[in-house]
Amino acid sequence: MIHWVSASDSVETDINLYDRLFNHESPDSDKEGDFLDHLNPPESLVVLKGARVEKSLAQPPVPICRTSSSARDTFSATRN
Repeated sequence: MIHWVSASDSVETDINLYDRLFNHESPDSDKEGDFLDHLNPPESLVVLKGARVEKSLAQPPVPICRTSSSARDTFSATRN
């Protein structure tokens, strides 16, 4: 989701984009290998540093997190 905010009315933060932890639907079903062979570490977490968000998100009462049926749509934000 893209939401435009003005630089003067925003705060800087890091955005964490999460993807699947494993690159196989059932990593423990591989009879010849280990479930660790199916890790997706390079793409399972991407951190966007210096993102801009609305000032109202500077002090959220609860952690910001959204999930959906697609792991690619999962994200969270942390305050700097």
